[in-house]
This record gives sequence, structure tokens and C-alpha cells, in this order.
Amino acid sequence: MRIVLDTSALFYPRALASLRSDHPGAEPVIPTVVLLERARQLSRAGLDGAGEMRAFVERGGLTLEAFGPEQALRSHQRAPRDDRLWARAGRDAIIAGHVAEGDVLWTANARDFLDLGLAREQVLDVRGL
Repeated sequence: MRIVLDTSALFYPRALASLRSDHPGAEPVIPTVVLLERARQLSRAGLDGAGEMRAFVERGGLTLEAFGPEQALRSHQRAPRDDRLWARAGRDAIIAGHVAEGDVLWTANARDFLDLGLAREQVLDVRGL
């Protein structure tokens, strides 16, 4: 099983700590758009966003996943057609495109991903961990 991490999940250290201890054998995945979002947030706060995220990925043994054709086509199925909704939820649709059959998305914004059409059993709200 793969656990795809949304940017919001990175703000829950207890959830991240449970990745290995409570889910042995699971493959934690960070979509590259999540890497971008978090590095940007850290840089905006005056930190070395790129360096911090490189170290985070290496320490956690996380898999980075690029946005390729398979992810794009899954995202297309979930992408809002309305331009105003796309402006608000476009990155979430891109992240949702990384969630394949059998994967689980960890997020603190479950409703956003359920609204995009991810199945309930594929969305875990990390606030409850």
C-alpha cells in the first residue's frame, strides 16, 4: 500500500511518526507538487525551503513522485470544470491524481479531496491520528 501525503499532513508530526511504526511495509509518497508547496512555505518564512525539504525526504526515506501522464489523466477525472473552482482546488486535483487504486491519501483537509471524488476509504484525516 502507498500512503500519499498531502501538504497539510506535513503539519502533523505524530501522524508522520506513525508512518513507519503503525504502517510497516507501506510506501510513503510525496507528490512533487507537495514538495514545491512546502518548500515555498518554508522559504516564505525565511528558511531554506529546498534544503529543509531535501533533508525531510532523506530522513524519512520518502518516495518523491513526479507528475506524469498517469497522474495527469487521474487528475483530469477529478479536476473541477469551473474555472473559479479550479483556481481554488487545482493543486488538490493534482495531488489527488497521485492516488491510484489501493492508495490512501493522508490529509488534514479530507473534505476537499472527497469533494474531488476520491473514495472515502482512500482518504485518511491525519487530525485523528
